Amino acid sequence: MQKVIHKHTAEQFLARVEKQLHRLKVNVSFWDATGSLRMAQSLLSEFCQQICYERKLCFESIASFARKVIDQMQPSNFCDAEPDEINPTTSGLITTCPIGCYLLGIPVWQRRRLIGVVVACFPTVEMHLKEQFVRFCNQARLDVKLVSELSRKQAIYSFKQAECLWNAIAWMIRDEQAKQTANEELTSLSTNLANTYEELALLYTIGSSMKLTHSPEAFFQNICEEIIEVLQIEAAAVLLYPHKRSQKPKTLSINTNHDTDDQNDATIILAGNLPITKEEVSEISRRYIRPRISKFGSKLNNVEPFVRALIENHFDCPITTTTHANSTTNLIRSFLATPLITSEHYRDNHNGRFIQPSSGKNDALNLRGILIGFNKIRGEFDSADAKLISFIGEQASVFLENHSLYDDLQDLLMGVLHALTASVDAKDPYTCGHSLRVALISRKIAQLAEFDAYRTERIYLAGLLHDIGKIGIPETLLRKTGRLSTEEYQVVQKHPQIGATILKGIRQMSDVIPAILHHHERPDGRGYPSGLRGKQIPIEALIVGLADSFDAMTSSRTYRGTMPLEVVATEIRRYSGTQFDPRLSELLLSLNLEDFLAEIRSAKSPWCKVYFWKQTDNKYSENLAGARQ
Repeated sequence: MQKVIHKHTAEQFLARVEKQLHRLKVNVSFWDATGSLRMAQSLLSEFCQQICYERKLCFESIASFARKVIDQMQPSNFCDAEPDEINPTTSGLITTCPIGCYLLGIPVWQRRRLIGVVVACFPTVEMHLKEQFVRFCNQARLDVKLVSELSRKQAIYSFKQAECLWNAIAWMIRDEQAKQTANEELTSLSTNLANTYEELALLYTIGSSMKLTHSPEAFFQNICEEIIEVLQIEAAAVLLYPHKRSQKPKTLSINTNHDTDDQNDATIILAGNLPITKEEVSEISRRYIRPRISKFGSKLNNVEPFVRALIENHFDCPITTTTHANSTTNLIRSFLATPLITSEHYRDNHNGRFIQPSSGKNDALNLRGILIGFNKIRGEFDSADAKLISFIGEQASVFLENHSLYDDLQDLLMGVLHALTASVDAKDPYTCGHSLRVALISRKIAQLAEFDAYRTERIYLAGLLHDIGKIGIPETLLRKTGRLSTEEYQVVQKHPQIGATILKGIRQMSDVIPAILHHHERPDGRGYPSGLRGKQIPIEALIVGLADSFDAMTSSRTYRGTMPLEVVATEIRRYSGTQFDPRLSELLLSLNLEDFLAEIRSAKSPWCKVYFWKQTDNKYSENLAGARQ
């Protein structure tokens, strides 16, 4: 037997061996390496039942023979030998019992270790003629003539066939061993393939969900749900520590024990059926996991590695202990955890150069979170589980780092765009902050229209850049206090086209350009620059156009003061269907305009003068003190 894994598997093997040997009309028993009976023999013939029934002599003879074979084969040079290479007669593997039946001892090895012996017993056609048979029958008070007749009729083997029968039985046992090994290896292979498939499916799911537009919360919620299925655990959790975008220069000494503020500000994602709270998860992390994650040395050449995975299979935690009427139960019996580590760049504060760790890379490690699995459903966490969750942690860390870099890039982009639009607004102090307010109003209308998050943010961007083309318009026209002449108005009308031209070389702005180009188009076809009408106008352009008009009416200009909100609402309804889209108009007017206007005005642009607003007699007036300073 090459591989006996479980008791149930061994019993199946013995049952198949017994079934095969019964076809040879022999009685079979199996004795383990300690000489204990594992499988008792069944008496096949009437002769055996008459002789052996309720008599201890045959059993004691078989037990003694089995122990003799075991002692003789410990250690043995026959464990790798084929049956035809062994002489069972000279090796003491064939003998007779007191009545004259032949006993065959076939040793069974597992990986060069004797695990037991199969003893086959059978009567021979000659045994009834021997003196010891007659003597045994007389001692047992059996009818010699009757028993001899049963022996003669039911015995099928001669004593000369004992050695051939031994070889046949040995071959049958080895054949069953080969089948057993093949079945176990096939089962193991099938299990490994199934597990590998589940792991690959998990890794594919993680890879396909690593989109920068996905929030970390949604990404890790999905990971928690997936590893619950793959690792067969009761619950999973992720702790995400806040990413500080504006940090002071650091050294390479990193303390994984974040300060109290970071602990309290950690985002916790929890999935599964385990009745524990996020506060309990945070406390377990603080007390039992974080202290066991290595800290980094303060010297460049003395950097200790992070612990890649922590396994605790016998966890006794008073934090998550629930008390029932008659017992106290620990909700968490075991856990498996891995840190989420990202790299950050560090700059020497004295000479401006990058500090390089001993690895040669311009980064050092930074603990951004911890991934935890709770309570293995069957068995304990092992090295395979640790390897899988470590790899998942590495992939998740890549997502976190990329997401942080993406956020930083977005901040840089938005900062550049805000500065660019502020340069346009700065051409006229009276319109300072106009682009930001139009962007905020456009976003609100898009949210009321139930646009998805990505489309809403693109509309916000279009609102922010809608007047970028005014860079090409002379300041004298933008600051003119009186009515513009026809020629001057035609010059101002070119700003949407100028803005579209400025942005057309930026591939990432291709979906924003139509809203910028057409935000002065009107549903009745009287807008500019193309005179589009109705559904020809992109909905994004209609949103930005409505937001532009709303902010213009609620702001002071060189040629007029702020319009009261009642008048603004009346004007929007009056031109709904001609200048403004009716549905969008109703969405905007469904808001509490007074509160909404206060909210918009509180979002002050850092690039322009601050306006102060106050309400007097239900009308808004602008305090322009210092506006032209």
